[in-house]
Amino acid sequence: MPASTVLGSHICVSDLTRRRFVVGSAAFSGLFAAGCARSAGTEGDASGMRTVTTSLGTYDIPVTPKRVVAIDSRLDLEPAVAMGLPVIAYSFDAAEPWVPADPTAQVFEAPVNVEAILALEPDLIICTDIGEASDMWPLQQLSQTAPVLPMDFTRPWRENIDQLASWLDRTENPEVRQVIGAYEDKAAGLTE
Repeated sequence: MPASTVLGSHICVSDLTRRRFVVGSAAFSGLFAAGCARSAGTEGDASGMRTVTTSLGTYDIPVTPKRVVAIDSRLDLEPAVAMGLPVIAYSFDAAEPWVPADPTAQVFEAPVNVEAILALEPDLIICTDIGEASDMWPLQQLSQTAPVLPMDFTRPWRENIDQLASWLDRTENPEVRQVIGAYEDKAAGLTE
């Protein structure tokens, strides 16, 4: 029985690819080395909000989010876990075994049910931006629920991590630096 709760979906085991192994190993190694501690973020304004500019526009996000939903179990969840965000739910499939996602996080089937996400009362959502309207990644609908940080699936993992760290003002956070360092060490150690 999987550690996560899977709602209305079966778990498919996919082939382990080098990229998924490296990304997952880096995320796990960095978080394990950091004691799986949650990053606190940096000081923001008195309201605890920070203004960011993304492909969705300019808006405020919480400096220290408490209830984060990651829409895609790989593209959105892995960077969220690497940032130490408190992910309460994600969708598509259960996290890969090497991703130290919270075992109590809810796992929704795809396409995501926006009403179910709304019921969770997230204060931040991380959702892949594929550049067009999509039932799988409904950015516009989700942005009516909570602030959304859009991940760019065309960019390498490292660039997405850097962008997410910048939006969250965690570029100098020691735990985040450890995750990035572990990723770079694993990537450098790969040979063809």
